[in-house]
Amino acid sequence: MKLNSRVILSPFAAKTLPLLLSSVVQQYEARIGVMDTGVAQAERIPTK
Repeated sequence: MKLNSRVILSPFAAKTLPLLLSSVVQQYEARIGVMDTGVAQAERIPTK
């Protein structure tokens, strides 16, 4: 894959971004319905 662009984030922004994206997707799916990504969800492995 050829790299065309980059996104440079601070460590704080890099850690916050997936949390915010997850929240936005959950809100969207609550209003519109579940998005089919074509990828099966992996089972969660319980943490100790």
